[in-house]
Amino acid sequence: MAPLKVCSRFLFFPCPLLLLVTIQVIAQPDFQGVECFNEKGNYTTSSTYQTNLNTLLSSLSSPSNNGNGYGFYNSSYGQNSDQVHAIALCRGDVEADVCHSCLTNSTQKITEVCPNQKEVFGFYDECMLRYSNRSIYGIMEDSFSFWLWNTQNITSGVDGFFQELRKLMDDLTSQAAANGSLRKFAVGSTTAPNFQPIYGLVQCTPDFSELDCSDCLARAVAEITNCCGGKQGGRVVKPSCNVRYEIYRFYDPTTVAPLPSSPPSPPPSSTNNTNSGGSKNNTSRTVIIIVVPIVVALVLIIFIFVCLRVRRTKKKLETSKLLSASNILIDEEMNPKISDFGMARLFVLDQTQGNTSRIVGTYGYMAPEYAMQGHFSVKSDVYSFGVLVLEIVSGQKNNFFRHGDSVEDLINFAWRSWRDGTASNLIDPTLKTGSRNEIMRCIHIGLLCVQENMGDRPTMASVIMMLNSYSLTLPVPSQPAFFMHSSGGTELSESRGWENYSGVTKSDQYSKSSSVKVPEHEVSILSETYPR
Repeated sequence: MAPLKVCSRFLFFPCPLLLLVTIQVIAQPDFQGVECFNEKGNYTTSSTYQTNLNTLLSSLSSPSNNGNGYGFYNSSYGQNSDQVHAIALCRGDVEADVCHSCLTNSTQKITEVCPNQKEVFGFYDECMLRYSNRSIYGIMEDSFSFWLWNTQNITSGVDGFFQELRKLMDDLTSQAAANGSLRKFAVGSTTAPNFQPIYGLVQCTPDFSELDCSDCLARAVAEITNCCGGKQGGRVVKPSCNVRYEIYRFYDPTTVAPLPSSPPSPPPSSTNNTNSGGSKNNTSRTVIIIVVPIVVALVLIIFIFVCLRVRRTKKKLETSKLLSASNILIDEEMNPKISDFGMARLFVLDQTQGNTSRIVGTYGYMAPEYAMQGHFSVKSDVYSFGVLVLEIVSGQKNNFFRHGDSVEDLINFAWRSWRDGTASNLIDPTLKTGSRNEIMRCIHIGLLCVQENMGDRPTMASVIMMLNSYSLTLPVPSQPAFFMHSSGGTELSESRGWENYSGVTKSDQYSKSSSVKVPEHEVSILSETYPR
């Protein structure tokens, strides 16, 4: 197995002290990931808040506390500003004693790691714990993620492997989200084209609706490509949901018991249905003849209604999450398809820009100012259009561009190739027989559309003129936006050979590492010329 690697922003200790820490980990396991939210406020020692917190954590790990019976715990304690809210969730396939042991370790360890923070999130392999001084029940939190990945690489058939993985994760997401309010959990397996088995697990905290659970899981699944591309296993853990895949079975399918069904109907009454003369009462026979057809008709009506509703909901979910170059703008019959890139909003007549607190859309197509700050305008769709142009020209996905033996982000590769004068490397081999000048002009326009500064991007009216007129001179594109995750808190990985990474997706931290400087001499690089 490959050596254990840890990605952390707090590794400043000398080697002797690291040896002591390793010995302590063996004696008392640490969290695989923990986040102490300093910006959410702190409490003082021996304060009322600390007393309430200790009382609440003790009640969560109490043997008499069975939660909802399926590994989910939600509780609050205290009054006003000293009230503490806590949520705990065990993995859906673990036994009750394993769940209780994990929660006991969590409640004892979490205040040692984060001794004064009012809001904390931590997780082990079998459970997670979260508490705050604000209400967190039913409120989705996916502003940051923990990434963990297996250090072993997939040796062959990477593209086919991840295509099958995505299909599996989409199916499991639908299953978990559709489960009831007791447990939103699903596991399953599939086989890659190279006959490699793939096992997957998805789970939400059951306090969310089907739509919110599906949304959280879809975002987590979308991050797998960024954190774990080419790896044999990986995990994305958010406070509200988590996903994991491996090439070995890491869960126990025998303990995934079905949810309880509705209670059976009461047995028929044993009352004697004979009259005083000894003959059977004909009234009961008449009631059965009349009621049975009515009940059957009602059941059929309800069944048809439920099927139509599920189909409509499923279609809506598929429409919102399957945005890519293959199903945006037009279909094979030239019928218009989805073209708002998942960011449609209602505007007043003269409004051209706005802000939102809820970021929705398809990862890879969202403009940087929208993804990081919630600021959207007509230039947001221009950015998305530019990504699509580069995808169509290259014939590859924006977040998984393969060039030879290397794999990188499409926009990064396009910009680097343009800057180095090798933009022809971006062109799909099936387009090599086409007009090189037209293709290079499309690449040029695509790079203009994905510039980091939205003020530098052209309007769609200008894009149309650029595409239709070679007499129009194109400006030199500036550097596009690059997205780089910053490392989070200290995490300790499993002993099976894992690397881990905490990708904190808050806008203030993105702004510190979201761009790459270009040397001054590169600013003067001229764009390629085209015949007029």
